[in-house]
Amino acid sequence: MIMEKFKTLVWDLLLLVSAFALAFFLLNAANQNYNLVLISVDSLRPDYLNSPNIDKLASSSTVFSNSYSIYPSSVGSYYTLFTGNNYLIGNELAILKYINDFDSTKSSDYSNLTTLLKKNGFNTAAFVSNPKLQKEIFKTGFDEFVFDSDNASLVDKANAKIKLLADRGFFVWVDFNLAKENLVTCPVGAWTQDEYDKTVKEYDQNVKEVDSRVGQLVDYLKKVGLDKNTVVVFYSDKGENFDSRFYSLSKTLDNADIKSVLMVKQPQKQAKEVVKEAIDNSMVSSLILNQIGYARPLKNLQKFVNKGLTFFRLSYGKNLKIGVTDSKFKYVYNLTTDGCLPEKDSQAFYDLIADPEGKNNLIDDPANVEMIGKFKEELSKATRVSIQKPGEPVNVLEKLKSLGY
Repeated sequence: MIMEKFKTLVWDLLLLVSAFALAFFLLNAANQNYNLVLISVDSLRPDYLNSPNIDKLASSSTVFSNSYSIYPSSVGSYYTLFTGNNYLIGNELAILKYINDFDSTKSSDYSNLTTLLKKNGFNTAAFVSNPKLQKEIFKTGFDEFVFDSDNASLVDKANAKIKLLADRGFFVWVDFNLAKENLVTCPVGAWTQDEYDKTVKEYDQNVKEVDSRVGQLVDYLKKVGLDKNTVVVFYSDKGENFDSRFYSLSKTLDNADIKSVLMVKQPQKQAKEVVKEAIDNSMVSSLILNQIGYARPLKNLQKFVNKGLTFFRLSYGKNLKIGVTDSKFKYVYNLTTDGCLPEKDSQAFYDLIADPEGKNNLIDDPANVEMIGKFKEELSKATRVSIQKPGEPVNVLEKLKSLGY
């Protein structure tokens, strides 16, 4: 009798332990931390995604077709991505703030994605080919930070590191640079047709070369079986604007400049999902954290879409350009004394649905007065810039100084 009760007790205990073990397994399975590979390409335009390997990745990813870089310079865009926020002036969020010296930025000024992942057990490594990214703010949090201007060599090193970290949680960043040694910056006057054709041809060739390297990287993940537990984020810091008058280097805030590439490949995802609502790169850090296990991976990434307005800004020298979009319309205000745009205050308003390339400025169309007024008001609030009326005189240097430039 006693023996029977003892057997029953042991059996109950075994069942209880098994139940706890199963619950523990299911809990961890539901909240497992995925590996992360961030692939970024400098100055890749969204409309240049007609490349076989990138297209293949997109075919089973969530693709954000209205992704914006709110700070469309190479360093500024990656700063926004890795910090997940804009620069703070005191306690006030200043979307417009231009950081002249990124190397002087202290870690206490921002929450760094890499540092957070490292604190939570991720092994971290970066492999970059863009020399502009060799700054301490990007090196912070990485166990290993490698610069190599040769994309082929860069992929080999990244794959070797991934193999080494295969049995551990890891975050690996691989950045490709679309070399532009022979390209010119504005203002240069009108190009000859030969100069324009040569520039576009070189850009096309560079995109094809980078596409092959992206293929090598993604194929290697599959080869070693890591595609089943690795989230791949594909990102471009900004686009690049080819204009017959100048090569703009992101100085105009045209859509080709500020539109960026963003897609997320989740493990086991087989179908392509397109998100058309606007999203900006300050949200990518939060999106990444969700996808790799800080919360259950979302089946629908639209929860991260910015339902409001997206603001962006740019400053080069004495230039100040700011804009706002709701993904259907875009308003841009230029306070400038030199650069690619006319040497006077100017403003533009575009219907991005009817005119996706932004060729027709609708600023003088009476039908747009109310919409433009709302955009100007919101832009003025967000950037602390009083938007002048057309032709109203303004002291550009004093305006920039008052904003902390």
